[in-house]
Amino acid sequence: LPICSIVDLFGQKLNDADNRLDIGGQYYHSSFLLYSEHSSIGESRISHTGVVDIYFDAQLEDDVRFFYQQKVVHSFDAGESPILLFLSQFSGDSPVDQLWLKFKVKNKYFVTLGKQPTKWGSGLVWQPTDFLNAQKFNPLELIDQRLGVSLLKVEYPISNRGINLYSVLQVNDANQVQDLGWLWRAEFLTEVGEYAISLAAKNNDALKVGFDLSRGLGPVDLRFDMAVIHDDHQPFYEGEFNFADGLLQTPTVVDRRDEWMPQVSTGFLYSRSFKEDYHYILTVEYLYNDLGYDNSELLSWSIINSLIPNGGSFSPLYYSQEYVTIGSMITGFGADNDVSVNVLVIGNLSDGSGVVQGVYSAEVHEALL
Repeated sequence: LPICSIVDLFGQKLNDADNRLDIGGQYYHSSFLLYSEHSSIGESRISHTGVVDIYFDAQLEDDVRFFYQQKVVHSFDAGESPILLFLSQFSGDSPVDQLWLKFKVKNKYFVTLGKQPTKWGSGLVWQPTDFLNAQKFNPLELIDQRLGVSLLKVEYPISNRGINLYSVLQVNDANQVQDLGWLWRAEFLTEVGEYAISLAAKNNDALKVGFDLSRGLGPVDLRFDMAVIHDDHQPFYEGEFNFADGLLQTPTVVDRRDEWMPQVSTGFLYSRSFKEDYHYILTVEYLYNDLGYDNSELLSWSIINSLIPNGGSFSPLYYSQEYVTIGSMITGFGADNDVSVNVLVIGNLSDGSGVVQGVYSAEVHEALL
């Protein structure tokens, strides 16, 4: 929308006594120095990336709320101004992160219509029961860059029994009525934990049934997610992929649509505070993925086919059958207690590979002001 249209639409709310319109946002900037051992430091490449995140939150009525958020990611050189990056927010070329309307029906049904970020399941790294997001969560990203999901969601809470019932009509990538996806979820809240049962069904797609829980047990928080998938349409390959003696050998596709295949993630989170401002968090999680491979021999073939239409999707942390992760975080360092150190180790038990990520975070601007 042009700036003038936004002002015309929401400007009158600025004068309301209860100030029902909130406008805000954030700006992120990252710079990278890419250095190669075969070149000098002066020949190293510099890369800059800026992200503008702006939102409009309007309480149109007591029970009607409108929310709009757009995120622009842009790589620019030293000659470009962050102000120009901000103005590009209104160019209409960037995808919308959130655009939804919430309202109540008869004060018992809570309806959300539009595009919004949402997640099901209790897993910290792997979320098998998150049937809403087609794109898998990447734990190595410092900020989750996934966009919202287009849906119509109706929530019916039964507060006196700690139950929430959800019915969701998912409209992402739906060009015809038969392409719509239906999801149902029931959440049960108790004094010691949360439990949920989920079901997803879509024409020409897999049937998915899920159960997840998160509950406290002494000093730890236990997590468990299990999804069972039937009639999976993702291609699964068997055989070899190589080129020898002038011949290209490719694997074949195996039909596993009649099978019921489980995905299970389980683990725990332990947190502790000490010396007043210091906080320690330890996470351990394991994934068994029956949809994956027990070795990496067909990894290259799977990546190549994911780039071909109808060739299936590729998710690095769901390719193999078994994974494990260990994460450790300590916060509260520094003179202002604003420094944190985070280490994440992800191991692929199927082929012995893995990745280690270390993150040092500090609010540097406080020391500069």
